[in-house]
Amino acid sequence: MAIAAKVTTNPQVKATVQNTSVSKTVGVQNSSKIQDSFSIDASEISVSLDNSTATNVRDALNNTAVAGATQTFTSKTINADDNTISNLEVDNIKAATLVIESEGISSNDNDTTLPTSAAVKDYVDSQVTAQDLDFQGDSGGALNIDLDSEALDIAGGSGISTSGSSNTITVAIDSSVTTLTGSQSLTNKTLTSPVLNTGISGSAVLDSDTMSGVSATKLSSSESIKAYVDSVSSGEDTLDEMNDTNLTNPQDSAILKYDSSSQKWVDDNNIDGGSYVN
Repeated sequence: MAIAAKVTTNPQVKATVQNTSVSKTVGVQNSSKIQDSFSIDASEISVSLDNSTATNVRDALNNTAVAGATQTFTSKTINADDNTISNLEVDNIKAATLVIESEGISSNDNDTTLPTSAAVKDYVDSQVTAQDLDFQGDSGGALNIDLDSEALDIAGGSGISTSGSSNTITVAIDSSVTTLTGSQSLTNKTLTSPVLNTGISGSAVLDSDTMSGVSATKLSSSESIKAYVDSVSSGEDTLDEMNDTNLTNPQDSAILKYDSSSQKWVDDNNIDGGSYVN
């Protein structure tokens, strides 16, 4: 390897080359050219490099990496934190470092190898396929869903509906279900020993003081019953006001006798010696 030096001025140029203890002087004098050059053999220039056994510049540069040059590194350690490796290809990695699909990840569980994408997919697919969800209802026994190929169906029933949105399944009752605080109409229901508090209302309750609209299937309110009874009894509070009597001219010591022809009780004033005479 040679080192080239150019002379750009006329003055004398001297270079000293040291080889152990020998010194040499190269001189360029009286040059009439504006530019000139000379060569120095790099093997004649001694150097001292750390961690190197080279004794001159030529030998040292032969094993030196140069930016932009194509070179091969042997037995080198690269700090990945301070350096960037680009365009790394699979064929640049030793076969023992990679775990391929046919080898399988499960049989290569270690911290020194890298799995290929095909090996990762094959392993994940095999694990997902083997998983299922076990569940059980009030009846029907133990069931399961294959997480790889089946979907869990949460179905509604009588009075119950289900709906899904985003990641939520909502279970709700419909209008056919009676709730504690809601207002519903019951149809064809039988109440056994019901307890009715406060009061009752509706079309099955007759609220009429005159009993107008009386029915064999309706209940009368206590107020209506009292008003009706009071109104009837107040008009027939004497014997002659009763519908089954016919008192014409009762006298002292008169008695009542029943007249079958008129089907009424009548007064009779015909009493002789304290005995009743028909």
